[in-house]
Amino acid sequence: MTFKPCFMLLTAWVLTVMACACAPSPAPSSRSSEPLEEHFTLDYRACTVVTDCVLALNGCCDCANGGQDIAVARDRAADFKARFHCAGPCTERGGSCGQGAIACENKLCVYREPPQP
Repeated sequence: MTFKPCFMLLTAWVLTVMACACAPSPAPSSRSSEPLEEHFTLDYRACTVVTDCVLALNGCCDCANGGQDIAVARDRAADFKARFHCAGPCTERGGSCGQGAIACENKLCVYREPPQP
């Protein structure tokens, strides 16, 4: 091999590695029982007023059993629930769920856990 083909191969390899390293993690393509990472929930959380938002489960189980409480847009709640495939048992952790506050902040539905005593 001459210098030019080796340099071209090395350049192509470096560009490929850089593209893979800089790409955001892909959205889950299949349904899962686990809670979605926050950046995957953003499409379900747009709002203009607090009444646009409802409490939902992020995952198959409630927050006392391995899931997370989250606020989503009322009109996207069914789509959000459909992201999960719920077939297995939940991990019993205990606690109470849904005791926090729902708000629309910066055009995004948010759920705030209640303060700990």
